[in-house]
Order: sequence, then structure tokens, then C-alpha cells
Amino acid sequence: MVMNKPKNYPKISAVICTLNEEKNLQYVLPKIPQWMDEIILVDGQSVDNTVTVAKHLCPEIKVFLQQDKGKGNAIVYDIRWRISEVACSITSVFRLCQSLKNKDGHPKN
Repeated sequence: MVMNKPKNYPKISAVICTLNEEKNLQYVLPKIPQWMDEIILVDGQSVDNTVTVAKHLCPEIKVFLQQDKGKGNAIVYDIRWRISEVACSITSVFRLCQSLKNKDGHPKN
């Protein structure tokens, strides 16, 4: 999955904490840079098809099922399993942030 990343860079994980996000993953997963060393989904007991959709959109995704609740707990849970030195937390809010930008990538007024 690593592409065009210098060898001296640390390993980087994209971490996605989810709860019933099946409809939003299509806007998030394809936007994750290919140079990430791993993509981790920590699911907070979703009752929809979040995990199935994530695996369909990103077959190499590592899925962990959160035992407790809350984003803070999900992030702590992630720390136990990731292989990287650096983690980038991504949420479905990413979709909202993208919709607030103009075509040139600058914020809308």
C-alpha cells in the first residue's frame, strides 16, 4: 500500500473510528492517500453495514470491534493494535469538511 514515500519516513496509520457510518465511508476511504502504511477501522458496535462496506471499499483495511463506547476509547483501543509510529485520525466529518471547500480547495465564504 506504500507508494512514493521516502524510506526514512515513519510508518503512518490512518485510523477511522466509526459508528453507523456505512453511507459516509464511500466519501472517506477512497480519499486516504495510498502512501499510508495501514488503514485501521475501529468500529463502535455499529448496527448498520459499516464493517461490510469498509471491507468492500478497502479490502486491506484492518477492522477492530470496539468493546466499550466513545471516540476516546476507540482511539485508545487503536493504539494497542497499530504498527505505526504516527496515526492520523479520520472521521466522517471529513466529508463535511470537503463540502465546505471550493473547487480550488480553499474554504467557501
